[in-house]
Amino acid sequence: MSTKGASKARRDQINAEIRRLRELLPISETDKGHMSYLHTMSLVTIYLRRAACTQREYCNVLSLNCCTLASALGCPPDVKGAIQM
Repeated sequence: MSTKGASKARRDQINAEIRRLRELLPISETDKGHMSYLHTMSLVTIYLRRAACTQREYCNVLSLNCCTLASALGCPPDVKGAIQM
């Protein structure tokens, strides 16, 4: 496969994965249809951070220190319900 062909195959695969992520977002189909790949990735990142920070708050309530996902996604150490969409 040529370099050009390999690059196109890679882009096609990335775009397919972004479309799959878009389908998981809890928004209307109309809104999904108008989203660019950049907007999709931004919104997916927001949801992941929100979930990780919620997980950290939950772990804090249970006195667990197993929230490495929250740390990896850059959640503040003490959320205290400040996460909003």
